[in-house]
Amino acid sequence: MRAIPLFFALLGCPSAPKAIVGNGSVTSSLPTDADSDADSDADSDADSDADSDADSDADSDADSDADSDSDSDADSDADSDADSDADSDADSDADSDADSDADPDWAGMYPGTVTVTSDFIGDLCSGEMTVYVDADGIFSGDGLCESLAGDTEVTVSGEFDEDLNAEGEVYLSSPLGESELSLSGDLTDGKIYFEWRIDSLAATATFESD
Repeated sequence: MRAIPLFFALLGCPSAPKAIVGNGSVTSSLPTDADSDADSDADSDADSDADSDADSDADSDADSDADSDSDSDADSDADSDADSDADSDADSDADSDADSDADPDWAGMYPGTVTVTSDFIGDLCSGEMTVYVDADGIFSGDGLCESLAGDTEVTVSGEFDEDLNAEGEVYLSSPLGESELSLSGDLTDGKIYFEWRIDSLAATATFESD
């Protein structure tokens, strides 16, 4: 009976895997195929996860770069459009200001002759008068209508409309007295023509620029 326990003590647990080599001595068991497969699967899973994470990070970076480039391009386009609009507005305003500041070609000084003509006996007086017209069409002028009976001071003021038709007043001062009358006229082909009626003298007065 002693031999049996001694046998098991020397042999070990019969259920444990063993390997018998060479002279019949017992050694520990070697890794099985299952262990190798498990390690291989674990390594494969780890590599796959790493590759997946790397791909995901690369895609995310690419998307982020694309979004950033798109935003940058959009901002650049918007800035360019804004600058272009601002430059265009500035140029337009400058042109408009330049046009506004430039005087129209009809603004200026118009020397000429003033004449008062009776309905019955011809000219009562005549003389020189100068009219000034500004860029807004406002006019003013004065002169002297000379005669044997005495000189008459003539002063005119008024405005030309968009069609260069004139409406205004004329002030007369002579030895016979003073009067204020309405005048009309126009500016055509670079020349001014005014006319007003003096009923007290049964006469018509005119001014014509040279």
